[in-house]
Amino acid sequence: MGSTLTSEELYKVLKDIFPAQNDFYEIDYKEELEELFLFGINTKFLLEDLLKSTLKKL
Repeated sequence: MGSTLTSEELYKVLKDIFPAQNDFYEIDYKEELEELFLFGINTKFLLEDLLKSTLKKL
């Protein structure tokens, strides 16, 4: 399915999906990665799928 999600990939996915105006503070995404892994979101594909499906519902 893909390699394990990294903080760099997480940042890139968020940057690609959300407006640049939300990118005003640099973080390492360690806590966010841990929480994603707890919910079984552990690849870039799964993260993109989750975010895109959620945005469609809004």
